[in-house]
Amino acid sequence: MVELAASHAAEGVYPDVFRRRQNYWAVAGGPRRGDPESLLDEWGVFAPRAQGATLAPLILQDGQAWTAHQAAEREHRLGGDGAPMPETTWRLPSGLSLRIRALARSGVSPATTWVQYELANDSGLVQTGRLCWVVRPVRLPPPWAGGGLDPIFKIRAETAPDGWQEIQVNDATLFAVPEAEWSFGAAEFNAGDVVEYFLRGETPPVRSAVDDNGLASAAWWLDFALEAGEKKRWVVAAQAQEPGGAGPRRSARPGGGAEAVADAFDREWVDASWAWRTETSRCFPKVARPDAMDCLRTQVGWLLAVRGGGGAGEDLDSMAARVAALLRAGQAAAAREWIEQVAAGVQTDGRVPAVYRADGSPAPILGPEGRHASQGQFAFMVMEYYRFTQDATFLHAMYPKLTNALGYLQGLRADLEKTEWRLPDKERFVLEGLLPVSGARPGSPRPVHLYSDHYWSLLGWKEMMAAASRLGLLQEAAWANEQYHALRSAVRHSLRERMDRMEAAWIPASAEEDRFDGASVALLFWPCEEVDLEPAGQGTARLVEPHELQSSLDAFYGDFLGRLQPGWDGAIPSDESQLLVPLASMGRGDYAREVLYALLDRRHPRGWHVWPMAMGRDPRQPGVGGSMPDIRSAAAYFIGVRGLAARETGKRLDLFSGAPAEWLQHGEGFRALDMPTAFGPLDLHGYWSQNKFTVEIGGAARPPEGYRLWWPRFIAPERVLANGKHMTDFDAQGATIPHDFKGTVEAVFPYMAPWPRDP
Repeated sequence: MVELAASHAAEGVYPDVFRRRQNYWAVAGGPRRGDPESLLDEWGVFAPRAQGATLAPLILQDGQAWTAHQAAEREHRLGGDGAPMPETTWRLPSGLSLRIRALARSGVSPATTWVQYELANDSGLVQTGRLCWVVRPVRLPPPWAGGGLDPIFKIRAETAPDGWQEIQVNDATLFAVPEAEWSFGAAEFNAGDVVEYFLRGETPPVRSAVDDNGLASAAWWLDFALEAGEKKRWVVAAQAQEPGGAGPRRSARPGGGAEAVADAFDREWVDASWAWRTETSRCFPKVARPDAMDCLRTQVGWLLAVRGGGGAGEDLDSMAARVAALLRAGQAAAAREWIEQVAAGVQTDGRVPAVYRADGSPAPILGPEGRHASQGQFAFMVMEYYRFTQDATFLHAMYPKLTNALGYLQGLRADLEKTEWRLPDKERFVLEGLLPVSGARPGSPRPVHLYSDHYWSLLGWKEMMAAASRLGLLQEAAWANEQYHALRSAVRHSLRERMDRMEAAWIPASAEEDRFDGASVALLFWPCEEVDLEPAGQGTARLVEPHELQSSLDAFYGDFLGRLQPGWDGAIPSDESQLLVPLASMGRGDYAREVLYALLDRRHPRGWHVWPMAMGRDPRQPGVGGSMPDIRSAAAYFIGVRGLAARETGKRLDLFSGAPAEWLQHGEGFRALDMPTAFGPLDLHGYWSQNKFTVEIGGAARPPEGYRLWWPRFIAPERVLANGKHMTDFDAQGATIPHDFKGTVEAVFPYMAPWPRDP
């Protein structure tokens, strides 16, 4: 019914979901737990919460309905230089502009978000018309992203004791405005919703409506007459608390009418902007062409503000990446909250739940197959926090749960050892010694033995070994070392057997399939660090060979280039920045650069620095998007881009491995102060001009195995000076620098630097 009405109306009058088109949105959120997570989409449609009804603006002028779809220009920005404070502006051909800003009020109970609408006449003529706010029973995300209808059976307006006019939806306050005199009307669905009255030049005649199908709608409206250059502002307050939440029915609201509330909004917007700048700028490198770094800072805001996982919760893949990114962004306290949430959900038998609900509780297991990566992911989160904070008290507190979680892994193997001998030889040669089958995942429609789960489990045993050694528990460290090598040997044997049966040269995703998975290969580089790993004194063979890693990365890049070909169709994951460091590590910095800028091109809208979980080649393709902003993609971008400038590799700090040349050549080059690392804060400045590459290293960082400085081109320099003294420990790839070095390194090359490229 609604789809039919939408097909007869101008674009934007009804939500895009009724035309089967993908929309994009950002979150208006706060830095504290319990702050709202409201949504504003690219067209100016607002939702107090992901699973709630929406509020859409509509301008009526000269007998025509105007929305963002008819705008001559649309602009998208974030307040606070990249904070979760989204705004959008429409500029209509007539000279009218409508600016919409969404602000989550941090620390207010119940959770409340304000939305300001600023209508401006930028023309030289008087502009008249009507501005409407339409309330609909439709969620802002489309059905394929967890949205759909949010039934409104009853809707009405009433005046609250504080003089605000409230819209009651199903007997609960949803929206409110500071003027009791605003015009209001409601309608049940009848070949269209309340907007059909306005399209006919009428107004809805009743102030309440009941619809047994849950399709009731309503609208506020105001007539305007703006002189040339005049502006007017209105604020709508939205109840953003989840249904059934504890707390007062409504928050304290200012009086004084619409102008006073608009002034209060502007003050809170400025205060929130400054507060967010403090949070998002703890790791904010500077380059002359700042787009990639502005995007980097914005991801910190999303990592802090987006907690609900789109209402469906969050899996440990995403949570582990979030924790790692927050630590690198100088947000150790926020990272700790996530680790403690996971620790609280660890079961008595040591099983670490793979998914946590938005309220922080573990989600139930949906099938008999497990997600065994979660055991290693929990261990990684604990030890990564320790590496960045050196908080021994925290490690002591977490150690019993860490031991229990890894003991669960050992138990899984012990159970399988009793029955593996019964397998047919062909299966046993591939599966013997592995963990149990993993549950079906995207790309693997049937349960299989995913190698990614095993890579995480290997990391879990290494982290257990490190934790026990740090606490002086040598017997438990030896136990973890034994379990690590036993599992590693089985994984290596399985990989060798599977790859011997394949025609392709890449590293497969599972023991049963030849399918390639770039994310699984990325794990081998980081955080699992199983690339050419030979533990001291063990003499063990490589888990995978360098040429197999190279073939796998070439396969990824081949797929990447294939998307550019005419006729390509499919879904493009937005977390491909996790391949940036692997590409750079294997000498494919040029590939990494192209992947980075392709990823930046896929932000939608660009000014919000937002990625969905995946995108089609056509951004309006339905059924692809997923939640927004996608936290896994946000974390992967922060870790990957930061890693091109500075990253931890074991106990070493790698500098400028894969950094795009334009970061170093434009302006004053790359500069970062107090960049958080696992070895202490780092000051780093790199500049490449003519035939000289200059790097300044400072701060309190002390990597135990020193620094590895990578050249922007793999050409041996003629000479390298460290604080004016000649160095000898360098080659065509880079230089090795002592752990306690502070000062300037200058490399002089036999050739001039290439002409600086634009991003």
